[in-house]
Amino acid sequence: MDTSGQFRGSLAEQFVGQETLSAGFNNLFYWPRDAKNSNTEIGYLIQKSNKSIPIEAKSGPTGKLKSLNIFMQNYPEVEKAYVFSEAAYGENTELKINFFPLYFTYVAINRN
Repeated sequence: MDTSGQFRGSLAEQFVGQETLSAGFNNLFYWPRDAKNSNTEIGYLIQKSNKSIPIEAKSGPTGKLKSLNIFMQNYPEVEKAYVFSEAAYGENTELKINFFPLYFTYVAINRN
């Protein structure tokens, strides 16, 4: 039985976490939304140059990014967010989200 499909999300999340740690970010944070009956969360937050950067890992196409969109609306002072997935590089300047392929995690996090 091929079980790789059911673990893809966990593997993507783990990969991004390991790459972030290997890039020198030893403190990975997590953000759960403090709202009643909410399961909104951001997988990782890092501090870079005294600024918070939310990071999401997706195993497939990026999808709706509901949690990240809520986070960015609640914290407009956040200058950028990263999404790592199977998708190619892209940017949504209006939402301040940068999209990168999973394999580019280490390099993207170390960029300015």
